[in-house]
Amino acid sequence: MHSMYMNALEEEDVKSFSFPTLRYCIGGGEPINKQVLFKWKEETGMQLFNYYGQTEIADLSPGDDEGRASCGKAFPGVDMLIVDDNDQEVPPGTLGRVAVRVKPYRPVGMFTRYVDDPEKTAACFSGDLYFTGDVGRMDAEGYFWIIGRADELVNCYSHLVNPYDVENCLKEHPAVLDCAVVSSPNLMGETTKAFVVLSGGFKSRNQDEMIKELQDHVTCNTGKWMSPKKVVVEFIKDLPKTVVGKVNRQELKNREWSSSTQ
Repeated sequence: MHSMYMNALEEEDVKSFSFPTLRYCIGGGEPINKQVLFKWKEETGMQLFNYYGQTEIADLSPGDDEGRASCGKAFPGVDMLIVDDNDQEVPPGTLGRVAVRVKPYRPVGMFTRYVDDPEKTAACFSGDLYFTGDVGRMDAEGYFWIIGRADELVNCYSHLVNPYDVENCLKEHPAVLDCAVVSSPNLMGETTKAFVVLSGGFKSRNQDEMIKELQDHVTCNTGKWMSPKKVVVEFIKDLPKTVVGKVNRQELKNREWSSSTQ
């Protein structure tokens, strides 16, 4: 959905879009960054909310309209929390694993198991908690920010890099219509690589200069260890998508790692 909203914002006549019966818009599948949320409201007059949920359980109500890019608060009856690697709840604002308390009461509508896959079922439960597999944080008011999948973090030069942080930084650059950042092999083990879809006005620019400009943008706004450094920004026409419309980062990652073994 992130790509859908970004593509819509590329339309010159987006301000002419009419929503006579629509009350608000929702993005799901992956976080929509703050710039897109605010620009959608500015261009269309419609509030765009982040939403977080899983097939296994509906976790959060849509976000808020107070200028935050959060995914909102947990639904009533869902005790959602952020914990560390020892399953202990962390203070507000601290990044950790997203979990849902399932004992003594399991939330209404939550799944009970993965059919014919007891190992997968056991892997996502520990003690009183169910783990969504995502990383996020919660503020002091109970609003959640879902950052990304725990298994997509990249160990880059001894720093754990969240690909979503790099993506959000790249998307702040006017040349970037959409992008996906994945793990890529290098001599030190792995690094980040960005697949970038360019905005219309930048497609004719010199690619080497454009790569350098985007790398410098990430380095300046985050940190040197986060800057994509393999070949290393690769420009592509479209990002691969899953059947539900999410960016298929696994396909891009598999492409990177399989090519290194050939």
